[in-house]
Amino acid sequence: MSAPTRIFAAAAIVCGALLTAGHAQAEPVIFLSGMGGKCLDAEGGVREGARVIGYACHGQANQTFDHARSSSGPMRIGGLCVDAKGGAGRQGDELILWKCNGQKNQSWQWSGNRLVGVNNLCVDLKGGDGHWLGNQPAILWSCNGQKNQAWYWGKNLPATSVTGAVPVQPGQKFDIKPLPMASIVAGGAGNVVAAGAGNVIAVGSGRIVAGGAGN
Repeated sequence: MSAPTRIFAAAAIVCGALLTAGHAQAEPVIFLSGMGGKCLDAEGGVREGARVIGYACHGQANQTFDHARSSSGPMRIGGLCVDAKGGAGRQGDELILWKCNGQKNQSWQWSGNRLVGVNNLCVDLKGGDGHWLGNQPAILWSCNGQKNQAWYWGKNLPATSVTGAVPVQPGQKFDIKPLPMASIVAGGAGNVVAAGAGNVIAVGSGRIVAGGAGN
């Protein structure tokens, strides 16, 4: 990698662990998976019947939902709601976008970095780490505390720049001091700042920083 002296970020996504909590009203949110690098996504765009999946984070409209942090209610996107398909709230039911109808299978609560829905089942990325690549369906599943059921409250930030980048060669280790909140950005296209404390910024196109402490 070359040694840039200035890095520009088209956008950065920061997680709710770093943000002030506690709004009862709905607000825009990007849900970052605890698996790292994936966000909740309306597959192929916002349309009725679209599957809700885990997909590489990019912060576009089909990954930006409206939801309330501190109360249960609908998760809206483009005039549609996230819906547990079929309405029965069974383990394994897929999540899709559907007309908002106020039913229990369209009510969600973000609590303890989980998204809990009908019959107290959790939003789960099917297959967990074993199926990280590709479009990973979001389903209802018994809450188990695994990272494919962890969802961090993310925000899309405006363009930001940082200076003084350090060149790092493949395989090279470099110790980095903790960064202040104001300087947490993702350099280059398609980069994501994911959930958890002590995350390090990845420089360059397509780099991803995964969730968890000390990354």
